[in-house]
Amino acid sequence: MGYSRVKVGRDDIVAYISDIHFPSEDPVSYKKALSILKTIKPSRVVLGGDIVDLDDISRYPKRKIIQEKTLIDLKYAGEKLTEMRDILPNARFDFLLGNHEDRLDKFIMEKAPELSGFFDLRTLLKCDKLDIKVHPHNTVMRIGKLNYSHGDNWPGGWGMANPARSIYDKCKDNIIFGHFHRISNHSSRTLRGRQQGAWGNGCLQRLDVEFNKYNNWQHGISMIYYAKTGGYFHVEQIRIHEGVNFFPEYMVEHRRDNDKPDTKRKSVDKRGVGK
Repeated sequence: MGYSRVKVGRDDIVAYISDIHFPSEDPVSYKKALSILKTIKPSRVVLGGDIVDLDDISRYPKRKIIQEKTLIDLKYAGEKLTEMRDILPNARFDFLLGNHEDRLDKFIMEKAPELSGFFDLRTLLKCDKLDIKVHPHNTVMRIGKLNYSHGDNWPGGWGMANPARSIYDKCKDNIIFGHFHRISNHSSRTLRGRQQGAWGNGCLQRLDVEFNKYNNWQHGISMIYYAKTGGYFHVEQIRIHEGVNFFPEYMVEHRRDNDKPDTKRKSVDKRGVGK
């Protein structure tokens, strides 16, 4: 496990986005996430891993004939990263590789170890050209007083009622992570009075995947707001559901093309109470 420490600037806003799984992203939720980025304009973006899926080279049995080849999927993912970079041309980008990105290295080492080092995601996704700094799988990056990780560093969270509690009990420090596709959080106070917590980020992958039809996943991204001094922070978890993000200041809706407005929907007053 690698560690990386980054200095935080004054009034920094960091966007944490994970588990998009290109090309299996949910198009509506992904579009909404881009809209949020365009509106908030964070100064830094941390891509928390599993940005690409690489299903073709996974160790799991294939449940259907996959038409897209790995290189085609990677080209598509590169185009999507370019789209994200174009929205935030001045932001700093960090890419923490997840277990799905790690599939490429494992595949090469198993099938053609002689080619190890010639093919890597940083090159295939043109991260250098996009000015995206790539960090190895299992890296934990610390910005201010918050650690950023993909989340598979500490196994065992899948079956837990609260993944954030499970991860916090293992690392005992402030941390935000992805991997589990579930929005969760946990707060704790140490014996010496330190306030700590853990935050599980949602995903942007389609929820109707064949291999896990009855999943308990949620769409969402997170924004981390830093104080001017001390590295203190506040995590805002933004849930996205059916094209609506539940972030009061930016309640803008993106509907699917074939969706029609529900004219029978109850009106909602300013307190969020249905009339």
